[in-house]
Amino acid sequence: MLNDTRIRNAKPGERDTKLTDFDGLYLLVRKNGSKLWRFAYRFGGKQKQIALGAYPTVTLAEARDRREAARKLLADAKDPSLERRLEKMAKAAGGDSFRDVAEEFLVKQRREGRAEATLGQEPLAAQAGLCRLRRPSDRRGHRARAAARLAKIRAAWAAHAHRRRDDLPLRHRYRTRYARHRA
Repeated sequence: MLNDTRIRNAKPGERDTKLTDFDGLYLLVRKNGSKLWRFAYRFGGKQKQIALGAYPTVTLAEARDRREAARKLLADAKDPSLERRLEKMAKAAGGDSFRDVAEEFLVKQRREGRAEATLGQEPLAAQAGLCRLRRPSDRRGHRARAAARLAKIRAAWAAHAHRRRDDLPLRHRYRTRYARHRA
């Protein structure tokens, strides 16, 4: 087990070194002197690792807490690195959707004194996504279809992340095996 004194006294060497804690947590001491927390785990029959932060920004106790959070995801049959990527993607797309921008625009128009009759007109409200459009496809479960498509994309992404090279078509396997020998 690691302790704070052992971590502080760790000096960089000619090669990167690992100071192991337990349950897959270790501190990677780089040649350049940086100290980085990593969590090594197996998921889907593959060895993986996830970064937990840099020492001393992330203390030993915080690194252990983050490792436990990752282990809980593993216990729920979820890949921590994939979950982190999905969170980043959702966060990046979260606040700038068309609906959010349009609602912000309508609030600004109200502040500037536009009449409610003008703001409630169908083209402007439809642009904001606040009312139904006249097209039949938009009236019949557009949101449900979009949610179903998003679920399929997430499932495909998760399946792709865990797919082995041998599951690829033959032409792709050939490229991956012999690509470095062609040069």
